[in-house]
Amino acid sequence: SRKVYQCHRCHRQTSLTSGTIFAATKVPLTKWFLAIYLLTQRKTSVSALQLKRDIGVSYNTAWKMKHQLMQVMLEREKGKKLSGRIEIDDAYIGGERPGKPGRGAAHKAPFIAVVETEGEEHRPQRMQLRTVSGFRSAEIERYAKTSLEVGSIVVSDGLACFKAVGKAGCHHIPFVSEGGCKGVEHPSFKWVNTLL
Repeated sequence: SRKVYQCHRCHRQTSLTSGTIFAATKVPLTKWFLAIYLLTQRKTSVSALQLKRDIGVSYNTAWKMKHQLMQVMLEREKGKKLSGRIEIDDAYIGGERPGKPGRGAAHKAPFIAVVETEGEEHRPQRMQLRTVSGFRSAEIERYAKTSLEVGSIVVSDGLACFKAVGKAGCHHIPFVSEGGCKGVEHPSFKWVNTLL
């Protein structure tokens, strides 16, 4: 009556979900798979409240499921490095507030957006967003050594710190583009600018 597998030698019993995030769950696997689909296929983030509505569970269950799935995705990608042709750009997160604008503003956090592309059409494959303490060569070199494969081709704008990817064994191709809207339209940064 129990849905378990049993070893014919040692007679140890185990369930199909043992050792996975689905172990001991009371939520049907079909709802888990639907949650995985919704979290990975939507362009915008899915809130726990929206997930609750979409899969028909309580808010607490949806919140726990979302965070478990996000943790698994993080752990899966943690050791992987980007390779091939890579677009990289600098950005800040933080809304407009009174005070010093632009670089160095106290309320803005600097980060880099990185997109791995492949093929002649440079289709995006994987992406990374990483916070940095600032846009300095040492920061970019540290990131490149831990997250980029040696021999990758890194395409960036003319920001001087991106030259540091060369110290990590990557080939750097800078494109000095105009600032503002015209710089965003540069075809070499299509996917990283779509992300930002």
